[in-house]
Amino acid sequence: MESSASAGTSVAAMHRGDLQFIVNHFATSDVAEESDSPSLAARLHLSPLSGTCLESGLWDDERGNRFSASASDLERFVYCPLSWYLNKAGVKAQGRNVEQGAELHHQIDEDFREVVKYRKRALQTTLIWSWWILIVVALLIDGMLIRFADQIVDPSSFALMLVSLSVAWLVIGIFLVVLPWRNTLEIGEQGKENAADDPIWDLITPAFEPVIQPEEFSGGWWKVGSVEVTIFLAAASLSIHGMALVWAQDRAYLAFILVLLAMVWNGLTSFRLNRMISATEQAKIASDDLNIDTADEVAYSDGVKMAGLLHDSETGLRGRPDQVLRVDGRYVPVEQKTGKVPSSPHLSHRLQLLAYLQLVGAVSEQPPKHGLLRYGPHDAHLVPWNAETKAELIEHVGALHSAMAAGTADRNHERVGKCRSCSRRQGCDQRLDQ
Repeated sequence: MESSASAGTSVAAMHRGDLQFIVNHFATSDVAEESDSPSLAARLHLSPLSGTCLESGLWDDERGNRFSASASDLERFVYCPLSWYLNKAGVKAQGRNVEQGAELHHQIDEDFREVVKYRKRALQTTLIWSWWILIVVALLIDGMLIRFADQIVDPSSFALMLVSLSVAWLVIGIFLVVLPWRNTLEIGEQGKENAADDPIWDLITPAFEPVIQPEEFSGGWWKVGSVEVTIFLAAASLSIHGMALVWAQDRAYLAFILVLLAMVWNGLTSFRLNRMISATEQAKIASDDLNIDTADEVAYSDGVKMAGLLHDSETGLRGRPDQVLRVDGRYVPVEQKTGKVPSSPHLSHRLQLLAYLQLVGAVSEQPPKHGLLRYGPHDAHLVPWNAETKAELIEHVGALHSAMAAGTADRNHERVGKCRSCSRRQGCDQRLDQ
């Protein structure tokens, strides 16, 4: 890292001012695939970037924009600057560990999706069970009112009032369907504005999709939403109760039928209760398998196809974490690492997570307090996000920018085992295990 930083300093002296911005070109794929050549790295070329080095150590191009690098670029650079260089020059990662890592990441994504699926099912079954309980209560109340209505009010007058209310609600519902009242009152626009202001919204998979009214429903001419459906159901219920009070010849018999129907429905509700308990238990088991607190919301998992990445103009970083949890109203980025579990988090892994914390904090109203670095479900490390860790991130991003300006990098260690486990050693002419 010291060699890359010194090279960046010399380039800073050469390129300060109004030099033309040089685009970062990768080597051609046919050269990169010649992995049997020991001097492959010497024949690869990475064009340097010209720009100005700031006091913070970060670099701006001639347009005044930060050098752009991904969180994965930073992780590779901190692991070994030469590994980052080889990746940028077109040398692809190879080896069984790379394949296994991709498979494990896919499985982790599937496991997180299972958590979302089971939690969604638990929410749905809980809502349905609550609705069925309300039906039981409504049937019992109807039975009692019909049985003793003549002792409380005049049934005919009360029935006329219910039918009149039903007609009024029906007329209101028709007007709401015909007219674009949501556009006039700007109802639903606030949610769209919030979504547009929060780039993380693109990462989020809804846990519960509405059945009647979609998320982006904004109404319009002859549009039916949840409000209109509720009004029509209320109108139908009022008219049915009014007609029942007038036409029922034997109110005691009708009340008995309603109470009997409530008992039958209560039995069906017990079946729904069992399904709710089962779904809730499945959701808890799925959460426990991943060591996730049941109160933590899985907002996003990397398998979701997105329109783009998160960007930070301050550091030039871009990327998206493996998962994002929402804990106490704050986003918590999660980085998953496969392979051998270390005794303590690797520096390169910590820096990658710090990059995600910077990205999430840059687009969130409430900046995160920490991120989660996981080596499997049972080895997790909280990485704090504060002024000290941000300064550490800026320092390493500045070193990466210097290497980008120099267009070159060297090995930063003397560990044979590290070279032996490197996935790009086939293209490295500085490897120690030759």
